[in-house]
This record gives sequence, structure tokens and C-alpha cells, in this order.
Amino acid sequence: MNALARRLAAAAVAAPLAACVYPAPAAVPAPAAAPPAGSAASPDEMAAEVGRLVNEHRARIGCPPLAWDALAVRAAQAHTDDMVRRGYFSHVSPDGRNVGERLRAAGASWRAVAENIAQGQPTAAVVVR
Repeated sequence: MNALARRLAAAAVAAPLAACVYPAPAAVPAPAAAPPAGSAASPDEMAAEVGRLVNEHRARIGCPPLAWDALAVRAAQAHTDDMVRRGYFSHVSPDGRNVGERLRAAGASWRAVAENIAQGQPTAAVVVR
């Protein structure tokens, strides 16, 4: 997996996974200023933008915003790093751990959780589309 794919997988995994930890008091962080033309967004910028776009969509359809959770972000990034390191792309790791197990191991609290993963999309908007 190349650096772009890794960055996009990180953003795609981190933002929706972290956002789905509900309820939590923190809002999804505002995206940083857009990177200069020709440069790529950082994983954190991409994740924040995916989270913002998801909540924008939820507002349009009458759903409450999802919340950001730092522990879930760490679990999502660790899963992304594991997928890159071991060369797989799945909701379930080769050792059988799923999103709920990864969140519990990270110490995150949640009532319901869902996970979206993506790879190869050039922008956050394409991930959320």
C-alpha cells in the first residue's frame, strides 16, 4: 500500500469510526485550512474533513451529529497501521479482532458502533460520497 493509500485508509477509518462513538461530549474537530494546491492533506486533516462531511450530511437528513473520541481515533489509526504493515484490508484483523474488540482494548466507551473503511479515494468528499 503506497503512502497515499495509507493516508486515505487512515482518514477513512479514523473519522467514521471515531465519530460513531456515541454519546460523547466533543464535537468533530473543524478541518484545518485546506492544504496548498498540489499538496496532499495530512491524515489528521483528512480525518477531520471526513468527520465534518459526515455530520454535514447527518444534519441535512435530520440526524444528530456524531461525536469525536480520541481513544477511538487511536484504535482506528492502530488498525490502519496494522492493515498497512500486514497487507490486508478488512474490518476484521487476521487475528480475528473486530471494531468492537479494538475499541474495548483501547478503553473507548460506546453503545453502538459501525466502521467504514476506504482505500484509494483522492479526497474526503469522495470517501463520504
